Amino acid sequence: MKKILVVKPDDNLEHDFAPEILKAEGLFHYEVLSQTEVAPSRLTDAAVALTLRGEYTRRAAAVLIDYLRDGGRLLAVMPGGDLAAGLGVKRRVVESTQKVDPNKEAASEPLANEPDMVSDGRIVVHPAAGLTVPPEPLYCPQETGLGVASDGEELAALIDDLGKRSGPAIVRKRMERGMAFVLAYDVVGAVLRLRHGTWALEQQDRMLPLRGPRHIFGLIGIAERHSRQYPLADIHQDLLRELLLDLHDGGIVPRVWHMPDARRVAVFFKSDGCGEEGAPMGMELAEQYGHKHNFFRAPVSRYEGKLIRKWQDRGHFMSIEVDIFPLTYNRLLDELDDGVHERIRGEMEAQARRFTDETGLAVTDIVIHGCQWTGAGTASILTDNDWRMPFHFCGHDPRMNRYDFGPFSLPSAMPMRYFDPGEGLLDLFLQPCTFDDSQSITEPGVGTLGLDQVEYAEAAVRWVVDSRDHWHVPHIGTFHPCYLTRPKGDPRRTFEAANIVYASLAAMGIETGSLQEWSRFVQARDALRVELLSSGPDRAVARLTAAEPIEGLTMIAEGPREVSRVLLDGREQSPVTLEVEGRRCSAVVFSLDRNQEAELAMVA
Repeated sequence: MKKILVVKPDDNLEHDFAPEILKAEGLFHYEVLSQTEVAPSRLTDAAVALTLRGEYTRRAAAVLIDYLRDGGRLLAVMPGGDLAAGLGVKRRVVESTQKVDPNKEAASEPLANEPDMVSDGRIVVHPAAGLTVPPEPLYCPQETGLGVASDGEELAALIDDLGKRSGPAIVRKRMERGMAFVLAYDVVGAVLRLRHGTWALEQQDRMLPLRGPRHIFGLIGIAERHSRQYPLADIHQDLLRELLLDLHDGGIVPRVWHMPDARRVAVFFKSDGCGEEGAPMGMELAEQYGHKHNFFRAPVSRYEGKLIRKWQDRGHFMSIEVDIFPLTYNRLLDELDDGVHERIRGEMEAQARRFTDETGLAVTDIVIHGCQWTGAGTASILTDNDWRMPFHFCGHDPRMNRYDFGPFSLPSAMPMRYFDPGEGLLDLFLQPCTFDDSQSITEPGVGTLGLDQVEYAEAAVRWVVDSRDHWHVPHIGTFHPCYLTRPKGDPRRTFEAANIVYASLAAMGIETGSLQEWSRFVQARDALRVELLSSGPDRAVARLTAAEPIEGLTMIAEGPREVSRVLLDGREQSPVTLEVEGRRCSAVVFSLDRNQEAELAMVA
């Protein structure tokens, strides 16, 4: 079998996020090893060895270098220790300028020379490198870059936050019969920080009055460092995927597409209990244009269970919006002890029981009002109740303004697991929301845009079209019910904007969908197992095993040639052509039942 062997040098929790990036990019044929498990026998079937940031011992480095020289393929992310030495990578060091006072005790020694960590660096891909050039330099927040010197072919440069060159960012090296890409930046750490910000949950002092901890505050200092017009974390991942596929040596690689039914974009609109009086109009408006809507009922709602059930039966998705505001308002995170979290748990679970009792519907995925979040404490409540995809993560910087905004202030739109810096990777999906009418169509002010309805509608449609044609990411937007019914002339009225957006998407053949169906697809795709049995320029064979039923599973054939035949368990399938990332790819769409195993063959 051909595998991507992911090698972890130590027990850093961030390393566990690397497989999330691979799965997001559809590369499911991986195995994770610690460096103590690295051995020639484990590398025999490796398509690529992916070594993560950290120090490598002499033994592990020797095995990896021998593998490379013998024709192996290696992608080394910020290599350290003996692996860096074996690859000819030298860390640039900053010499200490501290002067020593000879009259003081010997304990006052000069500071040791330190590696030149590059904080808030940028990756600039050279146009002649043969790689896809991102639409803007890739941002590496905090200390996720390193100034190095390395021989080989430079494909990208690393620059610091002042625009000064710090050395190569990506180098292609050939060692005897093997080839390696060396990255002088931590792509895993960069994507983590672009998706989660700084993990800060407290407001800054100048943002008083204190409203309690919220996930959105971690974006401050991150979102403002790029144009917000592109899903920058996702483009980081695109570059990593391109490098990994290049190392597969020209073989066909079956890739799991991240949307069902060969779609190039997925769009969802939700409304919630944050002013729910216009909900019936929201349902009717969506249905008028053939769309599905997603409504999350408030803790105390004007809509009875029979009506909620009726809307669900008409194809929409109904669930709850929980609100922990009364328990967290005007409080700091340190003030929220176990007793507060038990009260939060009690209120959330009681609300879910009421909803089920009144509607007969199980609560699966929820909204949390206003990005309220207490970190691992809130996360544990959700995972204990199997609410695995909460739609509370918004994609806007709370300090945005009319002249500096975009749908990707949280520079990612992909559903991937939530990472807590203290607990590590959780069984909980962070699915960012991308645009929100309450922050956009209103009077100008701090954290609001002051757009009129037409401006907002045009921006929302443009973001969807750009995602369909270039970025291929899901969009979740909000039309609050209470704004739909505002009278004409009210600056927060959204009725005309919603009509423009719904009509435009319908005219383009883009149907807005159910977030419940999306959550089920994401979780079923995540549970899929792919074993790449063989991969060559003319044929690839993979074994797929579905832990959960999955409909509309789309497999793309990545390789130098288009695929002409696709067989599933020996039966001919009808391949389709999917235009993704500016390329024409062969793909096939099919469904699998729970615990079903199937053999997929793709033939050029």
